[in-house]
Amino acid sequence: MENFENTYSLLKKKMTGCFDMVLATGSKEDIKVSIVNGCFIDDSVYVLTNENTRKMKQISHNPNVSFSKEYMTFSRTGENLGNPKIIENKTLANKLRIIFVSFYDRHVDD
Repeated sequence: MENFENTYSLLKKKMTGCFDMVLATGSKEDIKVSIVNGCFIDDSVYVLTNENTRKMKQISHNPNVSFSKEYMTFSRTGENLGNPKIIENKTLANKLRIIFVSFYDRHVDD
């Protein structure tokens, strides 16, 4: 348990604020690897992007994603949370707007 706690503590320390990461998504036809900005909130990693991008289309068909930051690599399930204006997303959207302040409006058309 101590090893998990140490690793989790390192993860939280390395993934504070807005950070660059590599995101890999895939379909039967191809794999998309993108450098994106992410943030770590409440044990989840969030990325802003338009739902019409190839990576989001791939996630809608195959939610298995991998991402990497520095020497840490993870494989998890990706999910489109939808429009930031819907009531369920209001609190999260406010947090993301603060974290991604320098480019939020370029990536989100709310």
